[in-house]
Amino acid sequence: MKLSLGHVAVVLAFVSVAAARPAVFHELVASPSPTDPASASSPSATQDSALATPSTPPVGDIFLELRVLRELGFTIDISHEYLRRTDWSIKCHDQAYLDLHNIVRNLVNAPPLTWSDDLASKAQSYAARCKLKHSDGANGPVGENLVAATGAFDVNSAVKLFVQDASQFHTVPFTFSHFTQVIWKSTTQLGCGSALCDNIFPDQDGKATYHVCLYDPVGNVVGQEKDNLPL
Repeated sequence: MKLSLGHVAVVLAFVSVAAARPAVFHELVASPSPTDPASASSPSATQDSALATPSTPPVGDIFLELRVLRELGFTIDISHEYLRRTDWSIKCHDQAYLDLHNIVRNLVNAPPLTWSDDLASKAQSYAARCKLKHSDGANGPVGENLVAATGAFDVNSAVKLFVQDASQFHTVPFTFSHFTQVIWKSTTQLGCGSALCDNIFPDQDGKATYHVCLYDPVGNVVGQEKDNLPL
C-alpha cells in the first residue's frame, strides 16, 4: 500500500496488557507485548499470533521474493485466480481475509485457518464501534489485529499491514508482532469485520476504513513461541 501525506494508517496488535507507544510516520504502528501463559486463557488475554515450523525460505526473507510480493497482493487483487476458494459458503469479502492469511501461513508451513462466523460477528460488532484500541478482553480470550486507514483501504491492504513486520522476525531480541499472530501455529480459527468510521482520524478528510481480525486460540503466548513459530 502506498502512503501519502493525505493517507494515514494505524496498525495495532495486542498481546496482553497494552500496545507500545506508536512510532509516528505516515503510518502509526503499535507493537504488542508478550502474553503470559497464565493469562492466555482469561478474557483479558487478547493477542496477535504467528506461525510455527521451520520454513524455507526464512521468514525474514519473505519480502525479498517476487512470488511472495505477488501472493501478498502487491500486484494482484482479491479476485486473482491464485486465491483459493476454500469455502464457498462464506462471502467473497470474508474469503479474502481467510485466503490471504492462509497464503502467508502456507509460506511458513503453518496449517490453514478456518473461518469462524462467531469470531466474524464479534469482529464486525467491534469494528462498528469505531474505536481504534484493543478490547481488553471484551471479545473473549482471542487474538486481535486491528488496522485503520484513510483512502482506499481494502482487505488486501489490511492484511499486508498485518504482515509487514515479517522482515523484522529474526531481529534480536525477539518480539511478538502482528505477523506472529497471523502465523501462530496453534491458532485454528479466524473471523474479521470492517467498518467506515468518521472519528478515527478527525484531522483527516474522509472516512477511515477500520479492519478487525480475531484469532482463536490466541497466539503470542510467552513460553510457547518455539512450538508455534519457525524460530
